[in-house]
Parts: sequence; structure tokens; C-alpha cells
Amino acid sequence: MPYSIISIIIVAFTFFSIWLFWDEGLDNFRLHGIAPFLYNSGFFILLCLTLFYSEDYGQGLKTLQASISILILPIVLIYFQPKYLERERNLIYIVFVGANFLYVLLLINYMFDNVTEFCYPELSELSIFQKYYYAKDVSFDFLLWCSENVNKTYLFVHKAYISLSFLFASILIIHMLSKGRNPNYGKILLIIALITFLFFVVYVYSIMNIFLMAVLLPLFVFFNLKKRKFLKMFISSFIMLCCIFIWNIGLKGTTGSKIKAFQAQIELLKKEKQNDGILERGLLNECNIALVRNNWIFGIGIGDVQTKLGECYVEKKEENDYFQKAFFNKMNSHNYYYLLLQSGGLFLLISFLIFAFYNIKLSIKHKHYTYLFFLILIMSNLFTENMLSRMYGVVFFSLFNNLFFAEIIEKRKINGG
Repeated sequence: MPYSIISIIIVAFTFFSIWLFWDEGLDNFRLHGIAPFLYNSGFFILLCLTLFYSEDYGQGLKTLQASISILILPIVLIYFQPKYLERERNLIYIVFVGANFLYVLLLINYMFDNVTEFCYPELSELSIFQKYYYAKDVSFDFLLWCSENVNKTYLFVHKAYISLSFLFASILIIHMLSKGRNPNYGKILLIIALITFLFFVVYVYSIMNIFLMAVLLPLFVFFNLKKRKFLKMFISSFIMLCCIFIWNIGLKGTTGSKIKAFQAQIELLKKEKQNDGILERGLLNECNIALVRNNWIFGIGIGDVQTKLGECYVEKKEENDYFQKAFFNKMNSHNYYYLLLQSGGLFLLISFLIFAFYNIKLSIKHKHYTYLFFLILIMSNLFTENMLSRMYGVVFFSLFNNLFFAEIIEKRKINGG
């Protein structure tokens, strides 16, 4: 969705939640106090305070505006909510899984509708299944590049974000399957969605999320084994993961004869993309470290980080042409931990780590493994992307983080703990 639509939805959701559940909000605040809010939003409040020593106040305000959900959603989801949300939470999980599956269908339709026009005109008369057969070995990057040369999509396509979303949707599916409350047709649909998401996590080729999928998904299934019969699901999931890896990485069939002429271009593009990604991270970290080195206690303020990074890119452009590209594209740190250090120094980073470790400890104590693995996914991806400074990442994080946190404190209240 466009940012404006997301903002309108958040404002409307906040208004109606406070209006409808005002009494529950007061009761929850009296019971829990302000501590849950501070644990989940304290680091963002400190980040906002760095505006006061930022030279570029306007840029800082613009950056913080995209992350405002970190401040708003904890208030709504922790305090202003009905007393029992179990059924509603399951509905949210189903809607999230369904939305991701719809996204996959729209993305496939977009790519195969446009790819024939620029790269494969000879495939234009084929059905989408026939196109897939011919292009099944072509990289995601290449298909997307071909499509964008014809028509820009309204979909948000970012490898790290969409693969993280697919991976978390897979965790929610395993969570729902382990509960055993789904009708048979529901289980079949969930399994189909699970296989689809796992395939696309690998196909999209975000290295961090491929690694997390291979490590975390088998562990998550194992932690959800309540009865011996679920061992079958654990073994099946592991075998399925292995098959997806083998099919996508090692034993793919050769491309169809009609697209062999493009094979050299595909391999060259893939090589350039991979090299650019590795080079980008290494070069960006040179400037990340330079900004932190002399301002590691209090940082330089959220408003000045991008400006100082740009100055660093300009200074280093003689060393490597890539810095010039980084300057013109206004590349950020691509590491949220560096952003925190650059903005508010060590104190801000420690406040964020307090939030992370407190909630991880809470999820382990209450055996809320879905929340635990969600936090691990987020914390891992923050090493490679500034997900909590872009609205799409912020809304995703704030929604589920606070839903899970509210679920734990609600159950703790009911159980007297």
C-alpha cells in the first residue's frame, strides 16, 4: 500500500481502538503501569530526543515520521484491546498468510505479464504455466529486471522484506498446524501456502533469510512438538526444506531451448548483483565505522546521519566509483545497529538491546516460541537492513511484536503471574 493509505489506516485503527476500549485501556494501565510501553518504545523515545542535537531538524523529523508506529501501536495493542483476543489473533494470522499468498500471485502475474515484452517476446503466446516452464531456471533478479524495463509495479518488491514476510508467514502456518484446530481442507490450504512460501524464500535469494529458514524452521517445528505424532511433521518439514534447497541450488533442469540465448546475460547479471551486494556492504561499513568512531557515546543525532554518510561517500569516491553511486542513491547504513550508534551512540544501542533481550527472555519464560522466533528473525535482519526506519518494516514489526507482547501479559494477568 502507499504510505499515505497505511498512515490513514493506522490513525483510524488507533482512534477506534481508544474510543471502543477506553475502559479496558484504563484498567490495563492501572494494572500494568507504563513499564510495558517503555520496554517496547523506550529506545524510540531516546531516538526522538536526538533531534535536539541534530543540525538538520527537518530530515530527522522526516526519518522519525516513518517509524511513528513504534510509538503508537504499543499504546493501542497493549492497553486498548478487548479482554480476550485468542480468536482474533488467529484471524490476524490467517489474514497475514492469505495476504502473503495473494502477494505471491500478484508478483508472479506481474513478472510473467511483462517479462515477455522486453526479454522473451517469443514466449508471449504461451500460458503462464508454459512461461514458467521455460523461465523456471531464470533468477528472480533477472525476471524482475526484465519486467521493470517494461512497467514499474505498484507492489513493494524488496528481497529482504518480502522473504522475511514469507518466512514469518511459514512460522505462523506451522504454529496453526501444531494447534490442530484446523479442518482438513484448511490444513491442505495451509500446507500449499507453506510450500509456496518456502520455495519463494529460496527463489528470491535473500541470503540472510535463506540461512534463517534452514536453521530456524526445523527448530521451530521441534519446539512445537507436543505429541509424538507431530514428529512426522518435523521430519516432513526437514525433508521438504532439503528438497527445496536441492532443486533451487543444485539440481535444476537446463533451460528451455527458446531462452538459451539469454543464458550468458542471466549469469552476468547474477554475478554483478552478487558482487554489488558484497561490495556495497563492505564499502558502506567503511563510512558506518567512520561516523561511529568519533561519536560513539551520544551519536550525532538522527537528523544528520544521512548527511554525514553522504559526505563520507563524496570523500571516498576517488577510492571507488561505487561511493558515487551510494551518494546519488542516498544509501543508508543498511544496518540498524549502526544507525542507532550513529544517531544516539552507545546509550541508544543499549536501550534497544534491553528491549530485545527483555522480550526474548519473556517469550522463553512463557514458552511463546512464535514470539521468540519472530524476534530472532527481526534482530537478524537488522544486521543487513534498516527495517525499523522504513514504514513497511516498522508496521510489520510493531504489529506482531505488540500483539505477542500483549498476549503474554494478558495470560500472565489471568494466571496471576
